[in-house]
Amino acid sequence: MPAALELPGVQERLANSHSPLHSHDGLSVALPPRGSRQGTGEILVGTCSWTDRALVSSGWYPPRLRDAEGKLRHYAGAARCRAQPDLRIMSCVTDWNDLISQALSALLGTVVGGVITVFVARWQTDKTISAQTQLAAEQYAASAQLARAERERENSAVAAKQLLERLADLYAWLPSLPDVALENPRLSEHARVCCADAMESVRRGMFTELFSITDTEMRERYRVLVRLVYDAGRRGAGGQRPERLIRDVRNYLRYVQVSLGFVIDGEPLPVHEEPPILDRDSPAVWLPSSSSVTWSDPADGS
Repeated sequence: MPAALELPGVQERLANSHSPLHSHDGLSVALPPRGSRQGTGEILVGTCSWTDRALVSSGWYPPRLRDAEGKLRHYAGAARCRAQPDLRIMSCVTDWNDLISQALSALLGTVVGGVITVFVARWQTDKTISAQTQLAAEQYAASAQLARAERERENSAVAAKQLLERLADLYAWLPSLPDVALENPRLSEHARVCCADAMESVRRGMFTELFSITDTEMRERYRVLVRLVYDAGRRGAGGQRPERLIRDVRNYLRYVQVSLGFVIDGEPLPVHEEPPILDRDSPAVWLPSSSSVTWSDPADGS
């Protein structure tokens, strides 16, 4: 049988008493001397090893008894203990291993739960910060791109206005364009000099203001106009038909002017038009395929 429960002062009293120790059903019980009664109660002292693991695992307890109080009552009944009030005291004694296991399980659950909570909170915080940082970066990039596009549009508009001024000077002296390549001009020498100066001004615009225009199609149209002007004025192309030559260059010049106007307004350019061939045999004047009143100049009656 497992060792007896050691109660404070019990061992000393048993050692000093002359009461015999009686064994009852495997339990060593110390009985008080006969006839010695104090007070109104009687205390029986004996072993209290009902929580011993060897006893619990031996199958001595009925399988239906799971809690400590039931096991204690069965133990007390089997030992024929009559001290029922003591059961209330003894029932406070529980299986310390179970209590420790439960306490450790609760503590572990609390710690693990706290760690998971902290981890999830930190993960959510990092995710939120990352999303906000990415959103701020995207907004900044979009804002910077929008500001850059606005600056480019403004610069293109300013450059287009300056190029229109250069083209306006050339437009005024176009009748003298065939005379630039001649030794004896058909018109006045003054008109030929002014036309040559206007041609040079348009060419300089190709190396200055044109670089501020971001539309590559607009740049190409202006360069084609410069080539046509110099082919007609310096190289004598289309000189066999001077009237048609002047009208061809003027119409394409108007086409470029209208295109620059669309650049100023920030609108898409008109459809692409193939430039006129100055040395062709046909007497027909070149006109853009998309007819519009903007291509003609009402001042010259064309």
